[in-house]
Amino acid sequence: PNPKPQTPTPDPPSHPCSANLPKSFLILSYIMPQTILTSVLLLALVTSPLAADDYDLYVLATEWAPSACVFRKCFNWPIDDTMNLHGLWPSSAGSSPAECEPFNYDESNIDPSFKSELYKYWAGLYTPSWDFIKYECKKHGSCWRKDLHSSAKTDKKIQQLIDAYDPRDPFGKYNVYLKIAVYLSQKFNTFQVLKDSGIVPSDTDHYTIDQILGAINKHEGLSYAL
Repeated sequence: PNPKPQTPTPDPPSHPCSANLPKSFLILSYIMPQTILTSVLLLALVTSPLAADDYDLYVLATEWAPSACVFRKCFNWPIDDTMNLHGLWPSSAGSSPAECEPFNYDESNIDPSFKSELYKYWAGLYTPSWDFIKYECKKHGSCWRKDLHSSAKTDKKIQQLIDAYDPRDPFGKYNVYLKIAVYLSQKFNTFQVLKDSGIVPSDTDHYTIDQILGAINKHEGLSYAL
């Protein structure tokens, strides 16, 4: 869940394209039922047997902002035609690790060359964007480990980000984690995948689960996806 604002806030400004953004898309939600459209992508890792704080996959969670904002007033929006990034969660088939280490990363520690791009894809919606990102970093990012992957099977861009990680930088881990999350959000843009198959946000048109999964499966070259 998103952290609650600390103080009352004024009515949000209108999104510049709000007149063209349908409030509803479709009902497809596995983890966050309060959101009309939530895209959850499981990204498998190749690991050794798991310890208590290890994980064997990532959950890349995104959401369609206009639908999420039906339930609560939104103050921050991602860029158009993309799913808002909700989080990148190290996970396992059983319980998933959380808050794995002391957390001292703050907004001032974000790589300055990356900060603008981060907020384009990861908007706080209900709260200042950094409040939401900080919550996700503390809970999930603190458990990210660069050693739990197979270099030979890792996406080249992600491997480049990992290789650039300087362990002497106390905040380097979180900058890499956030960059990976944004990169995956760009690479696996569910909004664009569905749009390419003629499935677009609408308050009147309806789509079946088979249509949704078929579009995703076709794009990812899968025979079946949840």
